[in-house]
Amino acid sequence: MARNNTAVAAAQSAFFDRDWSRISGSVPRARQKQMVRAAMGHSPAIFKAIRGGGTHTRAQLRNQLGYLTSKSSMIIDSRGTYDGQERLSEKEAEQVTRRFAAQWNEGFHPKLGHTSHLLMAFPIGTRGEDVGEITREICERFFQGEGSHFDYIAAVHEDRDHPHAHIVLNRRSKDGEIFFLKRDHHFNYDAFREAMVEVSDRYGLRLEATRRAERGVVTKAPADAQVRRAMESGQTVCERERVGPELDRALAEIAGHARLYRGLAAEASRETHEEIATALNRAATLLGQGQAITADGKVYGMAEDQLSFDEVVDAFHDKIAQAERVVAEAPPDRRVALEHELNEIYRDISHLSPIGSQSHTLLDAPSASGVYSTANIDREAAERLQAPELAERVERALDGTGISAQDVVARVELGADNAALERQWLSQDLKAIAETEGLDLNRADELEAAIDRLDAAHGDLGRVLAEAEVLRDSGAVDEAERMERAVRDPDIAELPPTTGDVMTRLRDDPSADPFRDPAERVALHEEIGDMIGEDRTAELAMGNDAALDEVLEDRLDRLYMAKAYLQSDAALANSAAMEHVRDEIANEEIDVQRARHAETDGEKGVSHG
Repeated sequence: MARNNTAVAAAQSAFFDRDWSRISGSVPRARQKQMVRAAMGHSPAIFKAIRGGGTHTRAQLRNQLGYLTSKSSMIIDSRGTYDGQERLSEKEAEQVTRRFAAQWNEGFHPKLGHTSHLLMAFPIGTRGEDVGEITREICERFFQGEGSHFDYIAAVHEDRDHPHAHIVLNRRSKDGEIFFLKRDHHFNYDAFREAMVEVSDRYGLRLEATRRAERGVVTKAPADAQVRRAMESGQTVCERERVGPELDRALAEIAGHARLYRGLAAEASRETHEEIATALNRAATLLGQGQAITADGKVYGMAEDQLSFDEVVDAFHDKIAQAERVVAEAPPDRRVALEHELNEIYRDISHLSPIGSQSHTLLDAPSASGVYSTANIDREAAERLQAPELAERVERALDGTGISAQDVVARVELGADNAALERQWLSQDLKAIAETEGLDLNRADELEAAIDRLDAAHGDLGRVLAEAEVLRDSGAVDEAERMERAVRDPDIAELPPTTGDVMTRLRDDPSADPFRDPAERVALHEEIGDMIGEDRTAELAMGNDAALDEVLEDRLDRLYMAKAYLQSDAALANSAAMEHVRDEIANEEIDVQRARHAETDGEKGVSHG
């Protein structure tokens, strides 16, 4: 939906970013520890769910258990029955199958199966007994601790260069919880990989859990279907290249990581951890030269001061958390001033990523026309805010929103010198609206509704303050620009008729049902299937928008089309694939909105929502 206020339009992307309402200090603390390990040459911790590895019937589960446990060197059993054995006999595999199936709901047929097949892989040279004990602790932590009671069998394999452990998990726990992996859920890839690193530390095993961009890897991992096709044809699997805006975003992210490596190096040197400082500087240099950080091949033996530098990182983020608690607990009449002061401190240490992935906004200019932006506030006229008549008009503009007029006045008097503080104050207004109207900001549709309300409130507020000449610009979006954004792109005109119509509606309002009747659902399903073929249709059904690479160049368009395809099939409309696509849409809108609305007079183009 087009926005009335340009500052809110620019900030909308930040609201969809996963760090916008982060827990203070928690995100960068974990990431920085992993980046230090990567710089020191540790090997990546590998954890993955085998796509299509879930079993739907007893026969499938029995066959899977029979195969996985026939090649194992150690069995780990959540019940302890077969724990420590090397293998399972056919009879024992049958008994485990019955045990698992006893917890299945016969009337429930989950798309991903009744079980999940998980894999943890370790570097060449890792001792098999270490793999077993690390796997045991990880499984107990996630599947048997903190109220979780999932049944599982793990099988350690040492038949290949890389020792690894297969975990067959009964997805339905004793308490009825269903296991699934999702970012920000308590079961997520980062959590498992970071736990692998933590446990491996105690065995002297050198692992790290960075993301690809944090190691300077520009390319994308090959899709599962691409790997399968390469294996079947005997060809080499190639990474997927990034192009255009996607490449620009990746390079900008990597540049930010290079700055963080350099900042961490300075801290390590200051704390006399010279070996670590040297490694971090080397990592920063590699990323700056367009190269990636790679493991040094050393499996065991951590640096002597590795854990002590972890303590330095912890102490740094503890101080951040303490400062944010002081601000949060401050009296209302002091809080805005303290937020402003803390932001100045953060700006001075932005190279240490104090607010996670959004730390670059500490150095970014605020919007050109936002209510809180120093670029838009007439400093000499700010004293007019104390005039009773203007104060009353501000109160009326905010009536019913839950936004504090006292806070608004204090923010305008001080002004936001960077995008980070401006977005922080906007996010606080957003939360006030959500609390007043009972909206859940974790739901994309309700977040969108709250942003609409924020957009309207700041539009009214901007007009009031511009008329009083406190602001230079009210921030209103020009109507001609709004109409230009609604122009339909030529690439949609090349799509089949129903698909093109549905895509146009999704661009106009991504949250609405794009289908006018059941016949359109059927038509779109068939048109997309004809366009991309059977293999790619199967990928699309799993939420992989890359299946549409040859149809649409713009990723947000591909995600919209993927969403429509999943909506067209009742069996997929509420699947994990749909959840994944919705998450990716929210992430992609961050970059689309940021690029298109960063400045009031920026480049005009088609609006995607």
